[in-house]
Amino acid sequence: RAKQRISTFAAPLTELWRHMIRFVRRKLQIHDDTDLKFSSRSILALGRSALLKDIPIKNPVVDESFVQLLLVSHGEFERAGDAQLVKEMTALAQSASSTFDEEALINAISSDLDMWDPTNESKHGTFFQDVFHESFPSGRMSLRVETTDADDNDLRDGGDGELEKDRIDKLSNSSPRDAKEQYDVESYNPASGRRKPRGFLARLTNRRITKRAEKSKRSTGFKTVRDTLDLVIDNQSSILILVFIWVFFMFSVAVYGGLILNLSNGEFWDNCGLNDFLCKLFETIYSWGFLAIVMTAFGLLFIIPLAIGNSPRRRTLLATFVSMLVAGAYAGIPYLAIEITIYYKGPINDADAETQDWFDNLRYVTMATGILLALLFASQFIFILGGLCFHQLKDPSNLSLLRFLAGLDGQIKEACVHRAAKHKVEKILSNALTLHVMDNDTYKLQTAAAREAKKELRRTADRTHRNYILHGERKQEAGGIFWTWYRVLDGSLFSKEGVWVSNRLIVIQFAQAIVGITLNIFLFIAVERTAEATDDYRNELEQEDASDVVFDIIPAGWMVRGAFFPAACCSVGITFFLISLYIPSGLATVLKYRSGLMQSLGSPYFELYRESVDSTYMNTANAVYGLVGSVTLFFVAVGIVILLFLWPISRDWALIFAAWGIGLGITIGLKMLMTMTCRSIQYRKFYRIRPNAANVTSLALECWFLGVAGSVLLARIGQFLFAAIFWVGRVDVPFLSGDVQMFGYSFDYVPFHFVKDLLVHDAHRHPYIERLCQIYMMKLRHGDSFISEAGSVWRQLLLMAILPWLDRYRVFQAERFDEAMLEAEEEVGRIEEEVRFYRGKEVVKGATGIGGAVVGEIADGGKELVEAGTGIVKDVQTVGVKTAASIRNMADQERINEEQESEPIQET
Repeated sequence: RAKQRISTFAAPLTELWRHMIRFVRRKLQIHDDTDLKFSSRSILALGRSALLKDIPIKNPVVDESFVQLLLVSHGEFERAGDAQLVKEMTALAQSASSTFDEEALINAISSDLDMWDPTNESKHGTFFQDVFHESFPSGRMSLRVETTDADDNDLRDGGDGELEKDRIDKLSNSSPRDAKEQYDVESYNPASGRRKPRGFLARLTNRRITKRAEKSKRSTGFKTVRDTLDLVIDNQSSILILVFIWVFFMFSVAVYGGLILNLSNGEFWDNCGLNDFLCKLFETIYSWGFLAIVMTAFGLLFIIPLAIGNSPRRRTLLATFVSMLVAGAYAGIPYLAIEITIYYKGPINDADAETQDWFDNLRYVTMATGILLALLFASQFIFILGGLCFHQLKDPSNLSLLRFLAGLDGQIKEACVHRAAKHKVEKILSNALTLHVMDNDTYKLQTAAAREAKKELRRTADRTHRNYILHGERKQEAGGIFWTWYRVLDGSLFSKEGVWVSNRLIVIQFAQAIVGITLNIFLFIAVERTAEATDDYRNELEQEDASDVVFDIIPAGWMVRGAFFPAACCSVGITFFLISLYIPSGLATVLKYRSGLMQSLGSPYFELYRESVDSTYMNTANAVYGLVGSVTLFFVAVGIVILLFLWPISRDWALIFAAWGIGLGITIGLKMLMTMTCRSIQYRKFYRIRPNAANVTSLALECWFLGVAGSVLLARIGQFLFAAIFWVGRVDVPFLSGDVQMFGYSFDYVPFHFVKDLLVHDAHRHPYIERLCQIYMMKLRHGDSFISEAGSVWRQLLLMAILPWLDRYRVFQAERFDEAMLEAEEEVGRIEEEVRFYRGKEVVKGATGIGGAVVGEIADGGKELVEAGTGIVKDVQTVGVKTAASIRNMADQERINEEQESEPIQET
């Protein structure tokens, strides 16, 4: 009984807890992905039934007539007329039963894919490993599969023999004089000025040269570039090392670069001999120019040697050891040089003690960062050395958290995109097959989508098309802050969505974190120092017996602390909030482009994105300085607002304005409540359901709003200022609309560079791009033994059968010709416009020649296409007659078989 009472009491609490969890997950946009519903056998069965849905035969025999019938039923008339293609397709789709069963379908779509290893789909590797069985390309790697000795013998015996035979036949058919001249030309070597050797020695030399050329051609590998400096496709071995390289660079520039700039200014500009304006002008030009030189030199001298050991394609002990020594040298040598200089000559700059302490602390931090970087290179050196002895250390799946120290981050990210491509293809296939088996009784559905789709459903009788109209546009909320970070932590963002978070964005996040933490610490220290300074100044005024007015003007220390410490806390919150927005914002932008919510080629801004893609180098500095600006402005704005309520001079006015604002806000709230009530009773969308009452209330509200519209103006100004202060720190989304222009100039180009970086990385690292690269590499490596035309046609037929709504994107030869004709006509029209505009003789002559050539090509192409079209029509008619005859014969044969099976068996 006690257990029963406890369970009775706990059941409502458990159910309440489950409801709370579901509510929180829904608000945080956390959705569990459902598993795939279809097995391989069910996929084949559904694909076969989709292929044969227009074929009236239950178990057709695979022959050329059946293949032609299948092509014609799917609208492939041109391919149905290709006898060789039909013959190859028939040879692929063979099975033990000679009918088009599941075995025949498997052979048809996979007979030319023997080189594709399905087990690679579940391995922890990249597409490059699947093709070449190595992690990354190198100059020693051959693009094509090495030929066998038999192929070399055929090439050596057949190729040179044929060339020699052709040369002898050519010489024998010519006159003796011409033969002698030809032989002398072939025997002369212009490089050495001597004649080439003749006879047996010449043939032997030529064979060796040919063999060497063929060998060098076959062994041509990949020409790698400075991949470690590439922030477009992110060819870095370790992201952690990359971040430390940039952090070390920034600290080094801040310490040693600032010291060089300070020493370079000197006293020359104080007595330059010109007026103050010109001196300041030339000093500014010199300072910024020298800053550019220092920053560029520091960047090249720091990053290039350190990046050598962070290459995924040259993971050698020597490169890692060199980078480790360079990191140690850059950390220790400048520090020791300054210490020695200070020891013998005193302080380098004439700074006060506090500034000197800050400078020394920055030097300590810079040296510590360099030492940590050298230790990271040392750990990578150890793992590379261990990988030479133990191959298990080369596999990231065996290292768990140690893979970040082993320098396998880049390989892990590529493997995640590799798995995401598989997941996305399976998801597309599962969603498409779901539409084939879904019940389409729309009249039982009372949703708005079902009601809107009834008209479209009358146009087609196909169940799959009906289901696509009803359920093909399902959407799911994605891309929020919590949604993104939840998937970043569990890894599904990379392995399922296939979103590539660029290394530049990771560097931006770390740089923002370091700069933001440093800035907030400085703000807290500055507030305390300012409060102490104001208290000291007030104490001095008390000793001088100053008036009360002066004490009212100078704020006390508690006022400064009470106003700006909350402002500093607000700055801390703004810092972390801005930092947490960049990755979710970038992901949301990528998903919008992928799902079609944001147009790519159809967008008027997309051409702007495609131009000057090199301007993405500004993103890191813009993001860091934008964060500094936004945090500082928030600190100042919030601190001043709070100080107005604490400062004796402004306290009364601030309270009056606060009371006025609160009262106005209550009045505006009542107006909004009344407006919402009238709207819900009197309006339905664009129409009024109670016209008389709607007219009266609309007039009353309009007259009322004339009195309170000034408050809206003040509210807009406040909102714009607040939004401007916040959006200064964001370079990921535009603050101003693209239509906000003046004489063609847009005021905010910075977010365009961020979107460019996202599009550039998605163009290189999209999961489908990775899969296409793997297919192209396989084709280049294995040649004709991988993917044949017949197999491609079978796979295309299966794809169109499973996804029939893709038929509208199918482009045939005639459509391509019509498109080419239109482009040619547009080109001729453009040239005629230029002729009419310039009216020059040379332009007229050039345009006439080009136009004649274009028209001639169009006429020739039209004649060829007309002849080809006539042949295609005849072939299609022949195919139709043959197909009808084959259908009739198959039907008669099935009827005879059924009659024979139905007759009783007689005893002998």
